[in-house]
This record gives sequence, structure tokens and C-alpha cells, in this order.
Amino acid sequence: MRTLLKIEYTYRIVTVFFLLCMLISFLVLAHRENAEKIEAETNGWWSIYFNNPKENSIDFTIENNTDSTQFHYTVSIDGKTQRKTEYINVPKNTKYPVIFNDDTSKHTWKIEVQDEQKQLKSLIKRFE
Repeated sequence: MRTLLKIEYTYRIVTVFFLLCMLISFLVLAHRENAEKIEAETNGWWSIYFNNPKENSIDFTIENNTDSTQFHYTVSIDGKTQRKTEYINVPKNTKYPVIFNDDTSKHTWKIEVQDEQKQLKSLIKRFE
């Protein structure tokens, strides 16, 4: 009878400890998520991505959620030949699609985009 009570008491302690750890983890993650959300709203963010990564296309989109509106992109083939370079205006909270009608076969394409603060992001796509 005593060992049965000891086992039941041990299970309760383990259960309470587990639930306490889960609660603390939830609170810490919620706090971090809120802090990151506030930072993203304050400083903004921008990104580039392929419109359809599974197709044989290098069409991409610049999504801007910052106060910077001037962007410069360069498209090069096999790391050497500059195929296209352009300065564009992407207003805050908008997306700017860039469409190419070029033959993309058998090359490695690199797309570099730079904002006003000289932050550089790149996309690379290889066709074989």
C-alpha cells in the first residue's frame, strides 16, 4: 500500500513538473514572437523569391515592407556574364515582379538585389 502511494505521488510530481515546463516554454516563445513582430513592424523587412521555383524560369519578385524604395538588381549567368541590371522603385508594402523571357537552359543564374542601405540578398538557380 505504501509503495502504491509513493508511485502515485511520483507520477503527480512528474506531471506537475511537465506541465510547468510546458507553461514556461509557451510564455518564453510568446514573448520572443512578440518581440520579433515589434521589430519587424518597426524596422520593416524585404525579401526576394522565385515566382515558381519548380519551373524553368528565373522570374522573381521583390517584396518590400521597409521605408527604402530604391532597389538595384543584377542578373548574371554562370557567375560571369551580366545579363541585366536595373534600378527600380518598389514602394513600401508592395511586391514588384520581374519577368524574364530569356532562354534559361544549361546555365547557373544568379540574381542579386540591393536596397538603399546596401543590404544585399541573392538567389541562385541552376539548370542542367
